[in-house]
Amino acid sequence: MRRLLLPLLIVLLAAGLRFYRIEVQSFWNDEGNSARLSERSIPLIIEGTASDVHPPFYYLLLHAWRIPVGDTELALRAFSAFAGVLTTAVVFKMGQGMLGRTAGGLAALGTAVSPPLVYYSQEARMYSLLALWSILAAWALAAWMKRQEPEAAGPGRRRVAGLALIAYALTGALGWWTHYSFPAILAAHSIGAAAWLVLRSRRIGLRRVAEIGIAWGAALLLIFLLYLPWLAIFLQASGRAGAGRGGLPFLATAGRWIIGGPILDLPTWQIGVPIFLAALGAVFLLISPDGRPAGVLLTAWLVVPPLLMLAVGATTENYLKFLTAVVPAFWLLAAAGARELARLVAAFRPQMTRPQAALAALFLLMTTLPGSLQALGRLYFDPATFRADYRRLAAEIAAAAGPEAAILLNAPNQWEVFTYYYDGPAAVYPFPRNVMDESAQIAELERIAASHRRIYGIFWGSEGFDPQRVTERWLDGRGYKAIDEFRGDLRFVLYALPAEPAGGMETPLAADFGESGIRLEGYTLGPGGYRPGDVLQVSLFWQAVRPVDRRYKVFLHLLDAEGELVTQRDTEPAGNLRPTDGWQPGETIQDNHGLLLPLDLPAGRYRLVAGLYDLADPGDRLPVVQEGEISDRLRLGLIEVVP
Repeated sequence: MRRLLLPLLIVLLAAGLRFYRIEVQSFWNDEGNSARLSERSIPLIIEGTASDVHPPFYYLLLHAWRIPVGDTELALRAFSAFAGVLTTAVVFKMGQGMLGRTAGGLAALGTAVSPPLVYYSQEARMYSLLALWSILAAWALAAWMKRQEPEAAGPGRRRVAGLALIAYALTGALGWWTHYSFPAILAAHSIGAAAWLVLRSRRIGLRRVAEIGIAWGAALLLIFLLYLPWLAIFLQASGRAGAGRGGLPFLATAGRWIIGGPILDLPTWQIGVPIFLAALGAVFLLISPDGRPAGVLLTAWLVVPPLLMLAVGATTENYLKFLTAVVPAFWLLAAAGARELARLVAAFRPQMTRPQAALAALFLLMTTLPGSLQALGRLYFDPATFRADYRRLAAEIAAAAGPEAAILLNAPNQWEVFTYYYDGPAAVYPFPRNVMDESAQIAELERIAASHRRIYGIFWGSEGFDPQRVTERWLDGRGYKAIDEFRGDLRFVLYALPAEPAGGMETPLAADFGESGIRLEGYTLGPGGYRPGDVLQVSLFWQAVRPVDRRYKVFLHLLDAEGELVTQRDTEPAGNLRPTDGWQPGETIQDNHGLLLPLDLPAGRYRLVAGLYDLADPGDRLPVVQEGEISDRLRLGLIEVVP
């Protein structure tokens, strides 16, 4: 029971960290793809992944998993969480066999609290499973290597070695069927095995080296044959990677990521402690005859994949998550380094007992834990690290939108994640679809506008999917934008579309704003008869009477009878697309705005006012003269809100 207590506590810690607040955040794009793809039939999953960037095995497992447990966020993410817990258990078992019980426990503890492994254990994607296949394959390989040593002779040695090699081939093939990056792990294992074989060649003889090499080649051939049905698709998909740049900066970034994942930002010295321990562990294992098999395997497993990523140009931020497969190797080496450092201390202090040495090793590794715990705190509680909240967006739209509304989603996989949450009456359009030229986009927008009076947009990476911003330019010219705000890395916008395109100016003013050179020639209000929840439609007509050298924002305020603000909108003209410092003298700019009326707004009459302020100093409003009085805002029309 005492021997079971330590691994049990570490595994429970790993489970607690992986399941804690696992359902708090919304699915994001790629998780939505996992949810919707795994709900298909098996033939459709295989067909869908043939054009995807990942092989089908994870989706097939998730398809089987969801049958008994369901398709909630907790249920689908739990598959990754359990894979993460099992990874911790295997690290303990492998570390105990290769490095001893103390180092195995330290490695498992580091794995249990590892920010990248916890992060991807809370995501309905394949990266937690990728780490599990990686450690299982390495464990099988280590068991096979151990059985090749001369002292391992015995009646069952060949049978155990054969089973270990078959287990390696199966886990290697499943890893490759799970993610296209797994050949980097196979390459690392092969380099480690080859280096070990070279180092052992004098001891075991060339004939034995040839026998071992043939067996290893047979295992690799079996992996290849098991993957052969998907090989052509793999070759096609792997050609999409590259174009990144790296060198030493990438390797430094990779080292920081392996320790802290995508959410850790610590001083260099705190990153340096675990890296020092891992380097120390590698050195001591490699110079020790008994530890050399473990040293060559773990070092190659840790170092080769980042070098291969550097070689093929897979060095941009979105590729770093492939490194989840090498995190267990890092913590095994760091644990070995902590153990050896404690032994060195014990050598200089003969009175230090073995329990004290183990305690020193634990203390040394504990110096790496505060950073991990800080990163996990950010993962659980810091909104700045949260992924896009499609759940909240879908709920907001469902509460306000009817069948007259349309929803535009501009990025791949948004349809899958948004429709996972949204089941309202508004039509959902993935737009723009694939590659559309400007005329095709406009034609499609006109078709959508013909049957919808309200357009919601959830834009992600607009410059990448619509670099000319054709969609937004058309909507800003045709509609009235009432919402434009960032929700994490998403932009959430709302436009009201009139039944007919906006006409000309109805109310002339010719109001000059200070010495800015900007004149408001007049405005046009919408049709009236507004109700709470409607979008008030306002067109402002600006003119530059001389060059404008600053950028100004337009504000629109709706005031009640007591002059209290009930709603407002602040933006640069034309939906931020026509900054004032780019206006030409004599040019007239039509600037459409929408004000979203609160759902609880009482019926009555409200005053609309407008003005300008310096973009760099929101408190610096421009003066304007109206009816002989100077004010910092211009009174426009009265708005009637009906019940």
